[in-house]
Amino acid sequence: MFCLASGSETQSLSAYEAALLARPLLLSDLPCYHNVFQHGRNCLLFPPGHLELLSLSMQVYAASPSLRRQMGEAAQRTARQYNNAKFFAKFDTIMNSVTAARAAQPMLAS
Repeated sequence: MFCLASGSETQSLSAYEAALLARPLLLSDLPCYHNVFQHGRNCLLFPPGHLELLSLSMQVYAASPSLRRQMGEAAQRTARQYNNAKFFAKFDTIMNSVTAARAAQPMLAS
């Protein structure tokens, strides 16, 4: 199990690394995860600072090897969607559109 009990995050790389290793994730329910990790689908989430729910979630994972395996595999499938090739392809698309837009603008005389 991988647990990241943060009060705030921007997008933790360690959660993705753990997911790639098929570790069941236990994460604070923070906005940075909302479009990627979903409670009960590919991780367990708990409200930041809610130690009782954090403890209960750990107990749920500890008591259920099948749930740990299921969540770990789901987390891994999710994390595999995010890779360097896809990132650079999107980056290139954005840069090409910016370059094309810039090239289409008339040059101003100095």
